[in-house]
Amino acid sequence: LAEPVYWNIVDEIIKHHDSNGTSCAEFSHFGKRPWNYTIPKKQDIDSWCPYHSLHSPKEAKAMRQQLIAAEEACLNSDYEEVPEEYPELLKAFEDLEKKGHALLIMVDT
Repeated sequence: LAEPVYWNIVDEIIKHHDSNGTSCAEFSHFGKRPWNYTIPKKQDIDSWCPYHSLHSPKEAKAMRQQLIAAEEACLNSDYEEVPEEYPELLKAFEDLEKKGHALLIMVDT
């Protein structure tokens, strides 16, 4: 399963949860958590981005719930691609959950 998404939808989801004081810990790691690397202690995690992440089936399920919670913000986003991508991303997460698969994010910049 390969679904392209713009960063704007991820930003919209994180912004929604931040403004409501709710957690979206899994989405905040979207594309920013390597699966085979240790970050040096002197390096700031917020300024370092590996452009990939691996999420367990449990995390993918939590991300689906975080996406659903941000539905209104996504559908009313000022970014024109976000409302279009929302149903596609939701379907991708539903498919992952049904199959019990992990989620691999690889960012193409």
